[in-house]
Amino acid sequence: MITLHPTIGDVQRGLREREFFLFYQPKIAFATGRVVGAEALLRWIPPGKKPIRPATFLPVAEQNGLGQEILPAMLPQLLADIRQMRAIAPNLRISFNVTAEDLQTRYLADELEAALSRHLIEKANLDIEITETVLMDGNPSIARTVDDLVQLGIELVMDDFGTGYSSLDVLSRYPFSGLKIDQGVIGRMSLAPRNAHIVRSGLLLARELGLRTVAEGIENKATYIYLSALGCREGQGKWICDPLSRSKFEDLLRSGRSWPASELGMLNDVWLAHDAFRRRILDSVHALALTPSEERRNLPHIDSFSVIDWEEALGYSRDVGKVEDIRIKHDRMVEAAAELIACAQDPNQRQHLTKRIGAFLELACAIDRMLSAMVHARLETTLNA
Repeated sequence: MITLHPTIGDVQRGLREREFFLFYQPKIAFATGRVVGAEALLRWIPPGKKPIRPATFLPVAEQNGLGQEILPAMLPQLLADIRQMRAIAPNLRISFNVTAEDLQTRYLADELEAALSRHLIEKANLDIEITETVLMDGNPSIARTVDDLVQLGIELVMDDFGTGYSSLDVLSRYPFSGLKIDQGVIGRMSLAPRNAHIVRSGLLLARELGLRTVAEGIENKATYIYLSALGCREGQGKWICDPLSRSKFEDLLRSGRSWPASELGMLNDVWLAHDAFRRRILDSVHALALTPSEERRNLPHIDSFSVIDWEEALGYSRDVGKVEDIRIKHDRMVEAAAELIACAQDPNQRQHLTKRIGAFLELACAIDRMLSAMVHARLETTLNA
């Protein structure tokens, strides 16, 4: 009989008797309110018992050398589930967590490479979530596996962002494609302004780095609406939906069920990214103009690259024509930024710098007015509905 504190023998028996299953917690795109993916969550369901969460049994397994047996036991089920789900939603993206032990061998990369080569899944169907603690010590075996996964085209998501002390260092050293804000930070937003500032800062950081964002632990509608307006891309939590068995998750996909949708977050996101781009270019020009040429090698890398995802913005917008107009003007702004930076780098062009700054800012202000009008119209429509 399994108690509240299972033994290593209980875990071994559970693995042997195939009592471990995957449940799927839906992820919603805030812009559309529709299911775009799910997180695969491990559950142990002994006969006649309620599901047991990993926090209860994983420490026992890992402390007794069983940690590496769980991934080989569950990965085939995960791949089979994804293949079946793709028949309903081909673009579905499923994420799952891995431990340090999982990344210390070639097993994960080899199995995923085989699945991709046999077209059982597509690389866009899978995200691997990794906490910063897994990567903190710079283990060479783990680094090699991470590199192998990236070479396969599988995207990595930093899990539990906001809980550790080395997140920024890990973000700078590994090629993450997404950022998942920890449920504890999300849940504490209503308790103190500081917590909401942390969430906003995390979203801003992700925006600057071009990372997708997911908020976990959404427990009520107020949190959902707030995160939607902030420009977070996706969300999951009990208010949206509890983890579901594969069959019930497939039923949800077939139902076409949706949650509140808002284009406002996407528009705010574009607006903030536009403003950040403007400030980055002006800061760079200021630094270049005042730094002696022999010292410029000590400046951060300077370019005119913009991180705005126009394809996503156009895909989510109900005013495609207006967003396209903004994109065209923003492209002109990027060209003006490149010319401005080149001018700041060339002492012989210094007399033209003020004029080029004016042209750059004129384009920036025009885009501001266009985005402001779109946000105003969307708020008016939403509030008067």
